[in-house]
Amino acid sequence: MTFAAGVIVAWLVVAILTQSALPGDNIEQTIWAHSFEWGYYKHPPLPTWLLIAASRLLGPLWWLTNFLAVLCLLGTAFATYALARRLTTPRNAQLAILLWGLHLVLTWRVSLYNHNTVLILFCALMAWAVISAIQQRSIRYWLIAGAGAGLALLSKYQAGVLILVLLVALVHGKHLADPLHRRGVLAAGLAAALVFAPHAMWLVANDFPPLHYAGNYLPKRWTLDRESATVSFSLQQLRFFWPGWAAVLFCIALMPSPTRSSSLNPIARTGDAAQNIAWIRFLALGPLALVLAIGLAGTPLQNHWGLQTLQFACLGLAVWLGRRSSVRPRQLLVVASALHLLLLATVVRNVVQIRASGWQGHSDTHYPARELTRRALADWERVTPCPLTYVVGPAFEAGTISEFSGLSPMVFEGGSRAESPWIEKADVQRRGALYVAYAASELPATTTAHGSMMVTTAQASKRPRIVYWSVLAPAAHC
Repeated sequence: MTFAAGVIVAWLVVAILTQSALPGDNIEQTIWAHSFEWGYYKHPPLPTWLLIAASRLLGPLWWLTNFLAVLCLLGTAFATYALARRLTTPRNAQLAILLWGLHLVLTWRVSLYNHNTVLILFCALMAWAVISAIQQRSIRYWLIAGAGAGLALLSKYQAGVLILVLLVALVHGKHLADPLHRRGVLAAGLAAALVFAPHAMWLVANDFPPLHYAGNYLPKRWTLDRESATVSFSLQQLRFFWPGWAAVLFCIALMPSPTRSSSLNPIARTGDAAQNIAWIRFLALGPLALVLAIGLAGTPLQNHWGLQTLQFACLGLAVWLGRRSSVRPRQLLVVASALHLLLLATVVRNVVQIRASGWQGHSDTHYPARELTRRALADWERVTPCPLTYVVGPAFEAGTISEFSGLSPMVFEGGSRAESPWIEKADVQRRGALYVAYAASELPATTTAHGSMMVTTAQASKRPRIVYWSVLAPAAHC
């Protein structure tokens, strides 16, 4: 665990030193964090609430989202290790946490703070609590599981996949034949419902905005046939986890087990080994099977669904590796360290190339955030001495200016109240705003101090290369 925590913190330090901007998902959270809501048009509210709490405690610091991302990952690591200790031997648990840390999202994307980051934390807590409730026969753990389920759903609705897998596992293992566990599941359900209820009422009152967003955002049909697209999703997840697979194959190739006897590599130190291996299989393979079935049924699978889908794959891989190789945790530690160093070297090399070519690169994290902010704010200050209250425009650029200005103005995302219902257009007119757009023709005719900036890219970008801005002077004295 010490190594896993050290690696996460080390990757955060590298991210802060090498990134010139925040990931787009982080920017999205900073935009929503200007208002406490029971829900937001894309997602449930828990990740934004955590950022609001951190901002109230520490102030509007640009690196807060990076900090929260690492806290979530550290919490997930501890909960995953505790879960592994419940289900398997200390040796296999150590192997599992080393493999868990070899996912690319936990390395070169460690600073990414979004709904998936918070989701995996509470999914790990929920799974640990369910296993603990079964093994300890404790209603207290069932209540923790219920609270974890509610918080996971408040993070992202995808939590329903793991909840369903856990329920199927409970039925398969005949655990619900025990009256205590039946009462426990009921208590957990009530706890989850209590946690989720305010957001559920918001959904009903507002006509389910996240569901409408998902319906409009997801493609109406596959660009490939369902089978090919599902295979594509699976291959993408394997690509994200290639360091873990490389470590497993390396250990099996160079450190084969002298015997295939399972007695030398037991599944569990205590408890029923058959039940424990069943739980490991459900956790490692159940979410994947369910998500792939959803894809084959016709729902376009999104690559970011894969993080939680394969969240517990490290458990299955650790047990599989432990029974086919004589590798010890210290040996896998050396292999994992070498892979982390390789990935770090790749990141540093890419940053050197980007800086040598002058902002070359499409990635959000290498965007010239401070330069854009400096130029746009200079025009605002040239027009009015009033403090900047609003930035209006595309989420990433407007949010970037807000975050790096040090003034924390609110972002009127796209100028639409559907995305920013806490902002009144009349107040924008009264206090003035800095408008940002991808084309000069998109700027309001009533604005002045027009400016633009070329953002060079080495590869095709999803965004236009020129960013435009202008100033709407306040209608009233500040």
